Amino acid sequence: MSTRALGRRLADLARRQAAAAERHAAVAAVVDAGHAERVAFLMMVPEDLRMAVGIALRDPDGDDALHSWVSRPFASWASIPAGFQFPRALVEWLLARPHAWFLGHSCERCGLGVPLLSTWSNDPAPPPTIVVFPTCPACGGVTSHAANWYTEPPP
Repeated sequence: MSTRALGRRLADLARRQAAAAERHAAVAAVVDAGHAERVAFLMMVPEDLRMAVGIALRDPDGDDALHSWVSRPFASWASIPAGFQFPRALVEWLLARPHAWFLGHSCERCGLGVPLLSTWSNDPAPPPTIVVFPTCPACGGVTSHAANWYTEPPP
């Protein structure tokens, strides 16, 4: 092999390695950002329940609704107060839910998302109401479906 051919091969190898390093750095940045978001979320869970929530979130056959809570624990108009901790009653309910649920209500005051029970017309034992938390377990405000869709904080 000539010196020129060897130089071209080495230059091509260096270009491919540089491209692979850029792709790896981009993937690592996304993974790091996702990890930081998960850690920030778990820091809002009461300390003695963090492990149980982490395990529940890692379960491949786990509750999809739990993942929706993680991705959007507050209404879009709400800002998360510094040092916020999820109410113990909410976290314990989510970990030991007695019925299928979805995030459908938010607090009209603080914006915390709270679950609603899922049911169907032929449910043999329907719940008396689908509302789990009629008042916010964090601040005592009224929860409603409308608050979930507000575009700005209510007056």
